[in-house]
Amino acid sequence: MDTSKDTSRQSTSSLLSDRSTVSMLTEADKRSPEELGDSDLLSTPEEAAEAGPPPWTEQITIRAIVAAAVLVFLLCLLSQRTSLGAGVTPALSVPAGLLGFFFIKTYTLLLQRIGMVTKPFTPQENTVIQTCAVAGAALVISGGFGYSLLAMDRTSFEVLGPTRGNTLTDVVQPTAGKVFPLMLLTGFLGIFFLVNIRRMLIIDFRLPWPSSTATGILINSFHNAAGEAKAWKQMRCLLEWFTATFLFSFFKWFFSGRNGASCGFGKFPFFGEKALKWQWQFDFQLIYVGSGMICPYLVPASMMLGAIMSWGIMWPIIDSKRGEWYPAEYTSTSYSFQGLYGYKVFLAIALILGDALYNLVKVMYKYAVRLNEIYRLGLREKEMTEEQFDEDQKYTLQLRETYRERLLRTRYFKQEGLPWYTGICGYIFFAILGCACIPQLYPQVKWYYVLICYFVAPPLSIANAFSTALTDQNFASTYGKLAIFLFAAWSGSAGNGIIVGNVICNVVMACIHSGTELMQDFRTGYLTRTSSRAMFLSQIIGALMGCVMAPATFYLIYNAFPDIGTPGSAFPVTYGPIYRGIAAVGVSGLSTLPKYCLWMCLAWFLVGIGLDILRDLLPKRYAQFVPIPMAVAVPFYLGAWLSVDFCIGAVARFLWSLKMPASEELYMPAVATGLIAGDGLWTIPAAILAIAGVHPPICMSFAAV
Repeated sequence: MDTSKDTSRQSTSSLLSDRSTVSMLTEADKRSPEELGDSDLLSTPEEAAEAGPPPWTEQITIRAIVAAAVLVFLLCLLSQRTSLGAGVTPALSVPAGLLGFFFIKTYTLLLQRIGMVTKPFTPQENTVIQTCAVAGAALVISGGFGYSLLAMDRTSFEVLGPTRGNTLTDVVQPTAGKVFPLMLLTGFLGIFFLVNIRRMLIIDFRLPWPSSTATGILINSFHNAAGEAKAWKQMRCLLEWFTATFLFSFFKWFFSGRNGASCGFGKFPFFGEKALKWQWQFDFQLIYVGSGMICPYLVPASMMLGAIMSWGIMWPIIDSKRGEWYPAEYTSTSYSFQGLYGYKVFLAIALILGDALYNLVKVMYKYAVRLNEIYRLGLREKEMTEEQFDEDQKYTLQLRETYRERLLRTRYFKQEGLPWYTGICGYIFFAILGCACIPQLYPQVKWYYVLICYFVAPPLSIANAFSTALTDQNFASTYGKLAIFLFAAWSGSAGNGIIVGNVICNVVMACIHSGTELMQDFRTGYLTRTSSRAMFLSQIIGALMGCVMAPATFYLIYNAFPDIGTPGSAFPVTYGPIYRGIAAVGVSGLSTLPKYCLWMCLAWFLVGIGLDILRDLLPKRYAQFVPIPMAVAVPFYLGAWLSVDFCIGAVARFLWSLKMPASEELYMPAVATGLIAGDGLWTIPAAILAIAGVHPPICMSFAAV
C-alpha cells in the first residue's frame, strides 16, 4: 500500500491548473513528436548547443553508482522495517532524489575544497541515482519479504493455528538458498517486458503520472540556484529530525526489556487500560507518524474509520458472543481461525478482495477507453486547421511547458534507445529460466504454473502501469492476492496450495510491480531529459543491487529478532498470515469460517465494491471524502494503534499548514522523511545488539492499581 502521494498530487495539481497560453506554432510544431526529426526540433545552432544533455555514457558515472548503492541499502532497510511491521510502505522516490543530490553535491564540494576539479552534477546523473535506488528498494515489496515469503514459514502456520487447509506440509522457511535465487529469477521480469512499450505509456497516451512527474520537476529544480538553496534547507531539516528520531529510538530501547511484546513505550496506556486491551494506544513509533504526514489525509481518515468499526465496535461485540458463536476457549488474544481472530482476518480479506476486484475491472475498462481516445485524438489532429491547433491547449495544460519544450523532451527520450529485441529476448530468457528453476527451488510449484504466470503477467503489467499513471496507486499487490486465491484453489491441499499460491503471487507481483516502477522512472527521465538507454541500464543495475541488498537487510532483521511474525512483537509481519489465510480459503473453501463470518465477509466484500463505486459516481468535491477500502481494512487485523500513529502525523501536518503554510510546504517532506529514516535506521544497531546478546536493561510496563 503506497501512501506517500499527497505531496505529489499537490505538486501535479498546481501544474495542471496552469493555463498559460499556447505560443504561435511553426509548421514543424503542428506535427506529432513521432513525425519530427532532429532538424525540426532545434531551430538554431545556439539552441542546439544549449539544449543538449550529456551523452548516456556521462549520465551513468562511478560516483552515481556508489551513491545509488548506499541509497539502495538504506531504502531497503526502511522498506523492510515497514513491510515487516505494519505492511504500509510509503513511496520513497522523492527522498531518493533529494538524498542523491545531497550525496553527490557534498562529495563535489569536498573535492573542490582540496583543489580538485570535478565534473558538473547534472539532473540526468541525479535521475540515474534516483532510478537505481528506487529500482533496488522496490524488490523489498515485489520480492514479497513482508508478504508471501513469510506467509509460507512456520510462524505464520502457528499463528493461524489448527485450521482446515493450514497444514504443516505447507511450511517452507525463507532460507538464503531459496530467497537469493528467487530474487534473481523474478527481479528483472517487468523491466524487460515493459521497456518496449515505454513510448506508448510515456508519450503517446499523455498520461499524468503524478508522483514521477513531481519527482522529475523536483530534480530539475535542484539544479538551479534557487532550487539548490531550497534543497540544502530541506536536507538540513531532514538531518536534524533524523538525528532527533534516531536518539529517541535509542532512548525507547532502554525500556523495552527482553520481551518487547509486553514492555516499553509500545504498551503505554495512552487512552487507559480498557482501551489498551482493544489496541487503542499511541506506541511512539515515529516511522508511522512520518508516514501519516506524507500520505493523503484520506488514508489516515480511512484507517481511523476502520479502527473504530473493528476495534471500537465489531470485535468487542463478537467477543461478547464467545461460547455462543465460537468455542469459549478462544479468547480475544487467541490466534485461531475458529475464534475472534478468524473474523479479524477474513473480514479484512473480504474488504481487500472487494476493492481488488472492482479496481481490476475498472482498470481494464479505462485501458480500453483510453486506447479508443488515443486513436480518435490521432485522427482529429490530422484534420485540425492552424486556427484549431492554436486553440488546443492539451500540450501546455499537463505540464508547465511550451509545445516546443515537449518536442525537445520527446527527442531526447527517443535518443540512444534500445533495439526492439532487447526486451523480448530478455523476457523470454528469464521466463525459460524461471520455468526451469523455480520448481527446483519449490518442488510444490509445477513448471506449467510458472509458464501461465509469464503469459498472464504482461497484460496485467500494462494495465497496472496505466492505472498507476492515472491514480498514483500501484495495484500489484491486488493482482498478487488474486493469484494466491486462484492458484491455491487450482492446486488444492493435496498439491500444497498454500505454497503454490504464495510462490506464484511472488512471481506475479515481481513482474507487475517492477514494470510499473520502470515506467514511473521513465517518466521522471523524460522530464529531466535523461537517455532511455541510461534509464534502462540504471534499472538493471538497481535491480542487481536489490537482489543482494533486499535479502541482506531481510536476514539482518530475521536473524536478530527470533519472534518475527509473532503478533505483538516489534515485527508482526501483518500481511503474512493474511496471505496464508487467502491461500487456505482457496484450498479448503469457506467451511473454515466461524459462525456468521461468511455473511459478514459478504457484507464487507460488497462494502469494498460500494465505496469504490461511490467514489467514481460522486462529484470530485464529494468523492474526496469517500473512504479507501484498502486503508479501512488495514487496522481490522493489525490493531487500532496504527491508525492512531497515522492520524497523529496527519493532524500535525494539518495544524502546521494552518499556522505556517509556507514553511509546511517547504519542510514537511523533509520532516516526514527524517522521522521515517531515524526510526527505521535504528533497526541496524538494534539488530547488532540483539545478535550480540545485549538486551535492554529495563522493562517498563503498566498495570491497573
